[in-house]
Amino acid sequence: MHDIFPTSFSRRAFLGMSAVALTPAISRAHLAPASAQVQTGSSRYLIASSYVPGIQAQDSAAYAVLTAANTFVIDDPLSPSAWTQANTPSPFTAMARYRSFAQMQTDFSANSVHSIYRSSGWFLYDPEFSTGWGTPDAEANDPWTACRHVGQYLHGKDYRVLMAPARDLGNAPNPVKPKLSGESLDEWYLRVHVGFCAEHADYFDVQAQADTTVAPAPTTYHDFYAGARSDVLDPTSGNPYAITFAGISTAYGTATQMLAAIHSGITYGGIWLNIPDNDYAKAAAFLKGV
Repeated sequence: MHDIFPTSFSRRAFLGMSAVALTPAISRAHLAPASAQVQTGSSRYLIASSYVPGIQAQDSAAYAVLTAANTFVIDDPLSPSAWTQANTPSPFTAMARYRSFAQMQTDFSANSVHSIYRSSGWFLYDPEFSTGWGTPDAEANDPWTACRHVGQYLHGKDYRVLMAPARDLGNAPNPVKPKLSGESLDEWYLRVHVGFCAEHADYFDVQAQADTTVAPAPTTYHDFYAGARSDVLDPTSGNPYAITFAGISTAYGTATQMLAAIHSGITYGGIWLNIPDNDYAKAAAFLKGV
């Protein structure tokens, strides 16, 4: 299997920078493009740290899948749980979740980002538009600029970033690329090339989970993910070295339907597994079936 987790970082951030002073770029000439890094049966996972104990209690074999995959666990940037602190950097890798670039800058300026993330070097930028989510309207309205600034900022500190702009950004109050009348969020996301937000990302998650059961399933999931991934890897506006994650959730469908989506012929370097309903039996069945 090709190496889907290069130790040298992809740095689209070294093109056209103006607002943030960055360290010199690391050459990417020796890295295989993501299109050649074909997924062949093993995957890295991304999961909220609060879900992992539930998986462990439910099914030791499913938990073993996560530990074997050097899974990223998402937690609070300032106050990660005692569990996260005890279980990173081994067998898990800590990743700080930010929903706001403005808040990220504030926290770094105050030197309040927890040391486990300074050690792991991994950050998640997860902008969405929903009540109480915490993404400022200015960032939700223009995720391309926001993601560029996040990538430049973190790469300037020699950290890595997974970008995960959501489909619901199409509902932002004053978007720079508005949704057309009658257009679905999937159609908007692909038409305006939200995947281009990967230009300054190391990893990029396509939040396709809501399409898991949309007819014709799993074709709808496959087509949306594949279209978005094509934009992510665009050599001009995206980043051909970015590693794409596929979003999946126990909130959408059965374990069998979740597996059908992941096995629909898509290419991915990781899976973001969300368990908002705490259905650990379903999540465990999925993990063992991947």
